[in-house]
Amino acid sequence: MSPTKKYIGILATAFLFLLSAVRASAAIAWVQDNFFSGYDSSCPACLIAGFGASNVASDTIVLAIGFATSTSITSVTDTSGNTYAQMGTTFTVSLPADPPSYGFKCAAYYAKNIASNPANSITVTFDASTTVSLPELYFEEYSGVDATAPIDSLGSGLGYGVIYINTAAPQLISAGDMLVGFFINSAGGIPQNGAGFTTRDTNHNNLVEDRIINIQGYYNADMNYAGLGSNFCSYGVALKPVADTSTSAFQGALESTTFDFGSQAQLNSLLWHGASNGGQVQFQFATSNATSGPWNYTGSDGTSNSYYTPFVDTSLKLDYSLYNNYRYFRYKASFYGSTLSARVDDVVVNWSP
Repeated sequence: MSPTKKYIGILATAFLFLLSAVRASAAIAWVQDNFFSGYDSSCPACLIAGFGASNVASDTIVLAIGFATSTSITSVTDTSGNTYAQMGTTFTVSLPADPPSYGFKCAAYYAKNIASNPANSITVTFDASTTVSLPELYFEEYSGVDATAPIDSLGSGLGYGVIYINTAAPQLISAGDMLVGFFINSAGGIPQNGAGFTTRDTNHNNLVEDRIINIQGYYNADMNYAGLGSNFCSYGVALKPVADTSTSAFQGALESTTFDFGSQAQLNSLLWHGASNGGQVQFQFATSNATSGPWNYTGSDGTSNSYYTPFVDTSLKLDYSLYNNYRYFRYKASFYGSTLSARVDDVVVNWSP
């Protein structure tokens, strides 16, 4: 068989026209973070830490705390009066692989729909009557998160890891979610973010990372850990974007020009580059042996009611029996879903004679 060939269709001009008719709203975005270790001299049983910049109204704060096994958290508050709710379980990490002095606890919290404040600070209060040892606080602020129900799913876990660590079994996470991972360990080492994640914090050899999920599926937060074996606790929280009142609405479509193989050929696979932005792009193909058509667009079951819906930057196999022994083809891209339209930069169609 001859080498496989590709057609690349650049959609920039047509897509700019499409965007002019599409309503836009912000996707989830990381705003800022901070880290603090120690206790406040005015409150030995407290951990107090401030943000480096102003909090923005309606944003969401997520945080994780590591602290001594001899105490418990009694409250998490801030100077803005935001309400903090716990995410998942408080873990006690004390495994035989480590000496007893390495034992610790960890917990995670979030505050939704926060108030604007140019100088907000968080206070974690413990039930200890004396100075709390080893407290650590990691906190992140995100914009574009649903203000009513910000948590889409949560995975958490603890254990002992040397190389690869994750937050437990993969969770079903929706397109457009921001997956945030916290990893707190008991020993030195070099944490490395998981594939597709952006590192936000590595203080004290712990890790905070995040990534936008482009397509619904099963995911967990993970990391690679190069160093000593370590006890760890982990939290992976999926933040849900601001609710879209037209998540199933058709937003627009565009059709490609006619492509000429030069002789009869078959279509093999489809790939597109760009950003889903929480939306969805669905493709159909039409083939003919004449430049005049007819052009009947079909999807995966060979009818006009079906589509191919590949993940962004992920190749999807086509049913080549539907598109075989034709010289010409076209594709149609239809945009659905989020108030922020997907952005398609180019389309790659793989074919062979």
